[in-house]
Parts: sequence; structure tokens; C-alpha cells
Amino acid sequence: MLALLLAAMLQASQPPAQQLFDQATAAIDAGKYAEADAILEPLVARLSGAPKSASLALARLRLAEVQQAQGQFTEAAATLQAALSSGALDTPALDSERVAGMTRLGVIEVELEDDAAALAQFDAAAKLAADPMQRANALGRAVSLSMFTEASAAIARAQEAVAIADKSASTVDIRASYHTLLGRALLNAGRFDDARKELDIAVKLEGGLTSRTSVLEAMARGDLAIAYMLMGKPEDARKYMAYTGMGGAGYAGGPFTIPAENLPPSCDEDSGIRPDDMVIVEFKVGDDGVVSGVQPIYASRQGTLAFAFARAVKQWSWRPRDAALIKPFYREAARIEMRCATTGGRPYMLSVLKQDVSAWLASKGIAPMDVDDADARAYPKEIAALARQEAASGTASTQLVPILTRIVFNSVTPRTARADAAARADSIVRAANAPAPVVAFFAISHAAAEAARTKVRARTLVSPLTSDPAIVGDPRARAVVRLALAEGLGARDRIPILQQVADDQALAATDPLRVGALVRLASAEALLRDFAAARAAYDRSGLSDQMCAVVDAHPDPKSVNTGGEMFPVEAMQWGFEGWAVTNFDVTADGHTSNVRAVIAYPPLVFGGAAVKVLNTARYTQSYRPSGGAGCSGAVRSVRFGMPFH
Repeated sequence: MLALLLAAMLQASQPPAQQLFDQATAAIDAGKYAEADAILEPLVARLSGAPKSASLALARLRLAEVQQAQGQFTEAAATLQAALSSGALDTPALDSERVAGMTRLGVIEVELEDDAAALAQFDAAAKLAADPMQRANALGRAVSLSMFTEASAAIARAQEAVAIADKSASTVDIRASYHTLLGRALLNAGRFDDARKELDIAVKLEGGLTSRTSVLEAMARGDLAIAYMLMGKPEDARKYMAYTGMGGAGYAGGPFTIPAENLPPSCDEDSGIRPDDMVIVEFKVGDDGVVSGVQPIYASRQGTLAFAFARAVKQWSWRPRDAALIKPFYREAARIEMRCATTGGRPYMLSVLKQDVSAWLASKGIAPMDVDDADARAYPKEIAALARQEAASGTASTQLVPILTRIVFNSVTPRTARADAAARADSIVRAANAPAPVVAFFAISHAAAEAARTKVRARTLVSPLTSDPAIVGDPRARAVVRLALAEGLGARDRIPILQQVADDQALAATDPLRVGALVRLASAEALLRDFAAARAAYDRSGLSDQMCAVVDAHPDPKSVNTGGEMFPVEAMQWGFEGWAVTNFDVTADGHTSNVRAVIAYPPLVFGGAAVKVLNTARYTQSYRPSGGAGCSGAVRSVRFGMPFH
């Protein structure tokens, strides 16, 4: 390849170009992608005068590799398409480069969530490939996509890839990876015993059950554990799970941490995701808390649901300090069991003021900062954007407000940075004489962030806002402040504050803040056993039993039994630790119902135990006259740690 490129470049009378190409290649090999990008971008521009030249196509292949490594997937796809469509690579001598480019384009199209286009690229690459292992690689990637939607075709592809690998692979690790892939295809076809046989081959190729555990060995053993669990053999499953290392103490003092941002997809019959669906997803967690390498391993039925769950995990984030505490081995191929969420989340009270903030910024010609990315990926971009804007407009400009807002509400922002950003935003909007609802939004955000940083009660910092002259003159602003203050009080102390919001004639009868205050007031009166007052407050809200207030109260836990008897015996015997995230409803008498584990780590171990814990929990509940549940329940995480940790 390099000789061809050199010859073409010499013919074009551009002898330095080969040197630049070599420098870029060395930079790529060293992982210095920014350096390679700085070389390849001008090189591609320089060669573009000969659009059908092999030199340009090969330089574009390298540039696409750099763009992919830097997360620039749209740009990488366009670069690859330009290289492949030029026809410059359509010669037998360059088939290997063309196959590599097609395969890379398929990988990038997976990132761009165009699975059909990706599968077409993989199949085309496999058909063209003369090199056996290039063909096996393309077939394997096609299997990873098709095993959830075309089980029979996926198995056929995987069987061919296994035959190639068994004959041509240079290491047992490579052979084992293809047997694992065939095992997964069989799992997703419901052929559990056949899958077990293939996965057993993979485990044996990796050396069997030994105390040595590499990432590849852990993956093969983990897949075999899934097969045994699906076959109804939990003891065998837990044995192989124990030899993966998953479920052990991932860092000193506890198990693999729960991500700061961890929403599962919502159950939705229209999109084909049902409450009984279960998917196991594998992914990596970087030192910075960024999730990558996301791929579904198993789905309880055929269809596109596996990819919906994988897309949800791509948006997860760990706080960098939490991610750094987890041993790298545990982060390299983490796996979780997932189900969709059935509970309808209710917005935090501040959300009703977001429109006020947006309208005020728009009136000043300031656009919101839109970062469509997971929080861990977005945070460094937000910090960089803040520095750029400060340099452009100063440290107290209203132009900083959208960026500061993103930082305040980013789930991975460190407490001190969050409190500082909230304080700055609060100061800026006050200095700009922003409308009262805007001031209230940032004042409450500041109070909450400062309370988290100093570990004082939030109500201590919110209370002065009830007499803040920049807030109290506006009915909606003062209502939000009072609702925030009532949030941290007992029923008896909460009632007079909620009554102020409920009786504020400046608020429309249907204003969500007033309705929210009445629902809370009804619940507080019911807790004090004054059911007549509770019924009267609820009737004033105008809601039926089945309706939710836009700003409803979240149920407060009264008791949750996480004692040792709740720890699964089998997990304790094998030394497993882990956690689960549950969704549930709460009935009028405080009992839980419809409890479901929607995320569990490690897979197939703690989900049932978490449901058991929440089935015994007791909560307060938003009052409903009929005695039924109010708005769909709540979310709670349950950790399972060994006693000696």
C-alpha cells in the first residue's frame, strides 16, 4: 500500500506527501490523533485535485480512522464514502484496503444508528474479502447486528466465521471470540443448549476455569453463565459468573458503582418494547466516566429492542471520581441486565420555570447551549465552552448563563464546580435585572448546589428566598420558592407554607404550581389524619383520581429493609456484590406495588432480590380520595454488599 501511494505521489510531483503520510501513520499508531488530523486534513485537500487517485483515497481512509477515533462519526462516514465511491480502490491490489474501509464504514454506521446500512456494508465487505480473516471479521460484525433480528442468518454467518477462524486464526483468543459469537447467536435464537456447547468450547480455548482471568476469558465465562441461567441451571451459572470477576468488590469499600446517569428506555408498545422484555448489554467505562463499546449480548426475544437498550446505555455517565475507583478490569467489559421503565417520571418543580428562562435568554438574543450527548462526554465540552465565552465576553456576561446552566444540571459535575457555577449564574441574572421567575430558578438552583457542597439542609438556604425582593413580587416565582421550602419539612410545618401557595389568588386556578401545592397539601393533611381537609384540598386541585399534577410530590420512604436476610444466599456463597435500580408504584397506605428491577449488576443475580426488598418497603404517598395510588410511583437503587465491606 505504501509503495503504491509513494509511486502515485511521486508521479504527481509531490515528493513531500509520502513523508507526511508516514508521519500521520506513525501518529495514529501512537494514538496521537490530533497530531495525525493536523497532517491529514491539509494532505487530503492537497491531493483533491486528482479526485480519482488512489493516493487521495488512501489518505481519506487514514483520515476517517482519525475522525472515528475522535468521535467525529458523521465526518468519518462522509470521508469513507468519498474514498470508496471514487472508484480509486476498485482494483485487486487494493481490495484489502477497500474491505477495511467498508468494514470501518459499517462500524461507524452502527455508531450513527443506521443498522441496516451497517449490515449491508459488513456483508459486502465479507463478499469482497480475499483474506480469510478479513472475511471472518466482516462476518462477525454482521452477526453482532443480525442475531437480534435475523437469527437463522446470523447463525449461518457465525458458523462460517468459526470455520474460517478454526482454520486460519493466529491465536486461540481469536478462535474463542468467534465461538463466543456463534454461542451468542444461538442464545438469541433460543437454542440455549447448543449455545452452551459453543460457549463451552470458547471457555476451554481460553484455558478453562482457572484463577487467571483476562477480559476475553471473563467474556467467554460470562456468556456461558448466561446460557446456564437461561437453561434453568442457576448453580452452574453462578459458578461461571464467579470466575468472571463480575460481582466482586470492584473498588475498595463496595461494588461496581451505580452510574450518575442511568435511565433505561421507556416501555412503549408502539416501539415494540414491553415490560417483560429483558436485554443484557455490555460496555466499557473510561477513566472520565464516558461509556463506549456498547453492544447488546442477549435479548429475550427477536426484534430491534436490543438496539434500543444499547442506545440508552450510550447515554449513561459515571462521575469521573467514581469511575476511577473501579478497577480497570471491571470497567473493560461491564455487563448489566435491563428492562424498560414503566413509571412515568414527574418533573422537578423548577422545570415549570424553564420556559421563563428560555424566553428571557431569547429576548436578549442568547441561544441555549444544546449538547446532545451523555453528561460525561458533555462536561468537558461545557467547561471548554465556558472558557471560550469568558474570553469573548467577560466573566459576568449574560452570554455565560446557558453554559453555566448546563454545568449546574450535568449529573457528573463535581459538587464544588456545580455550586460555583450556580452561584455565578445566580449573580449574573440578578445583575441583569432578570424577571422574578428567572431569578427564582437560579436562586433555588444555587441553594440546592450550595447545600450539597456544604452538607447543610437545603431549607436553611431556601428560607431567606421567601422574603427576597427580587422574587416575592411575582406569584409564580414565590410559589416555586415556597414549594421548594416545603419539600424539606414535616407534614405539620409544611401545611401553612403550602396553604399560602394554594390560596394565592394571583395564580390561576389551573396553574400547575397551585395544583401541585394542593396535591401536597392534601397529602400532608392526610398524614395528620384530617381526611376532610385532605379531601377539600384535593377537590380544589380539579384533578381526578387518575390524573397527575404536573408538579406532584414524590413519595418519601418510611422504611426499607436492606438487612442481611434480603441478600441472595447463592450470591453470598459465591462472594457476589452488586446493585439494582427498581421502578414501583406506591398505594395510598404506603405499600409498594408493581415492583420491577429495571437495571441489575451483575446480570441475572440481584434483580429478584431487589424486588423482594422493595416489596417490603413502606412509603408515604400523594393523597387520592379513592385510596388508590396517585401518579405512577418511584425509582430506587438497592445496593448489595458483603458484610465485611
